[in-house]
Amino acid sequence: MVCLALLVLGIALIWPLRLWLLSWVARLVHRFDRHGHYHAHAKAVATILLTVLLVGFGVHLIREAIGTGFILLPSTAALADTAAAGLVVAGLGLGIGRALRSPDDPDRRPLPVPDELGRAAGFYPLAGGIMLGLAGFIERTSMILHASPVSWTIAHALLILIETALAAGFLVTVGRIRDAVGEGTAGPRRSTSYTLTGLAWAAIIIGLISFLLGYTRFAVLLFQELIWSSLVIVTALLLVRLVDALIGWLLGTEHAAGRFATHIVGLRAERIGQVSILTTGLASVVIWGLAIGLIVAPLGGAGVSLVDQVQPGLLLGELRTLHFAPQAVATAAAVLVVGLALTRILRRWLERRFLPATALDVGVRTSIVMGLSYAGVVFALLAATNALGIDLEKITLIASALSVGIGFGLQSIIQNFVSGVILLIERPINIGDWVSTSGAEGSVRRINVRATELAMADGSIAIVPNSSFISANVQNRTGAGVAGRVEMTIKISGSASPIEARDGVLGLIGKNDDILKEPPPRLLFTDASEGIYGFTLHAYGQPGRQIAEIHSDLLYALVQGLGGAGLKATIS
Repeated sequence: MVCLALLVLGIALIWPLRLWLLSWVARLVHRFDRHGHYHAHAKAVATILLTVLLVGFGVHLIREAIGTGFILLPSTAALADTAAAGLVVAGLGLGIGRALRSPDDPDRRPLPVPDELGRAAGFYPLAGGIMLGLAGFIERTSMILHASPVSWTIAHALLILIETALAAGFLVTVGRIRDAVGEGTAGPRRSTSYTLTGLAWAAIIIGLISFLLGYTRFAVLLFQELIWSSLVIVTALLLVRLVDALIGWLLGTEHAAGRFATHIVGLRAERIGQVSILTTGLASVVIWGLAIGLIVAPLGGAGVSLVDQVQPGLLLGELRTLHFAPQAVATAAAVLVVGLALTRILRRWLERRFLPATALDVGVRTSIVMGLSYAGVVFALLAATNALGIDLEKITLIASALSVGIGFGLQSIIQNFVSGVILLIERPINIGDWVSTSGAEGSVRRINVRATELAMADGSIAIVPNSSFISANVQNRTGAGVAGRVEMTIKISGSASPIEARDGVLGLIGKNDDILKEPPPRLLFTDASEGIYGFTLHAYGQPGRQIAEIHSDLLYALVQGLGGAGLKATIS
């Protein structure tokens, strides 16, 4: 009798009672927020939490009913526990799908999902949760039955194919939603969406290739982690938006707290806005930190069944190793801030005190400062990660897999970063050099991690990707200290002899300080006809000076000097 009562109560919690409670919560939220400040996001988050709790409690009651009515062997009990955990994960997908679809109020969906795609947005999270639960059940069954490697591979091959179809269909749906929303003015950040979907497609491709090459366990783990990450990210996104809406409402003029801060405390509206943004940012950091912990935590277990790792006891145990306690988070934040501050202090001391006192040129000094700055930031991040207790070995598999996707998605950024490092080490160009590349010409103002700034002749700043200085032809007019050559064709008439004409030209050239004395200028006698003497001038200008400017100054001097001596000159 007890067994039957537990079974009926568990089923009631999972289905009819859950639907009634969700409807009641929706009415309650609408009653407290008639103006719609946080209605959609509050209802969505409440839907997910209630669904997970009620499904979890109902599955627990059903599990107790089975344990009470039947005597289970240890292996059968373990299989029942895995099935129960899989149903709870499916409940998470069910809650997320219902929250996104919002069947009782489609006009107030938490995310901008068009009506024609609402059913699809609700289907894929549920299907993903079911596939995670099914994968765990198949893995546990294979262990109990001592399935052969061939049977195990066939079963997981079917799972991989279904998961691939689901993941691909979900990404296609996301693309359709993004395109539909992009036609308006309130769409999400398309660049972030493109990056995430690109990484997801890369993970799918890597998983399929790994499976075809025989790395079945890795492929199964990758697909399960992809689905689990999607569920966690959507939940965290909805929670962040709810916190943002709640804080904005609480500190707004329509709420008592906002009116108190404005009229009683005397805070200005812009100050309240700054507090709201800062509070929302801190809350978002905490939420996304917990989300990352939930994504990473299942990777610490053995086997390929993610469902077994997301059971509350094991999951909390893995999360405890991350040390996401308030003290640990505060310590990690303090370590990061102190590390970045020390890096900045060291950089300013090197730039202003130490390096100017050395004999190093500007380019070397810039390379040293930039290199130490990058190293300081990396060490600060590693120290903060260590303070949180995150074991980097737990994410090695997924990081290795996604590195290919990151390489494709961020190929140009990584290429420019590596090119910037090469520029700082080899120093083919230095600060102050006058260079020309990729249609831009100017003086090198700064070499950054991604691009180099050139000060143009018209006073503007050109941002040139660092890869252009590595893969394209670059003309450095001052970097090597080489003098530029000036060439002119001079024709003189009115002179008594070519010797007189030559001496007059060389005398004027010798008075120009921009022309090098060594090697001396050469004036080649090339033509003599009808009292016109032709010469070709070869001279070298001072390093650092523009050849065009030297040519112009020399042209002025020759025209004025020869004209003053009663000679007519044609110069080109």
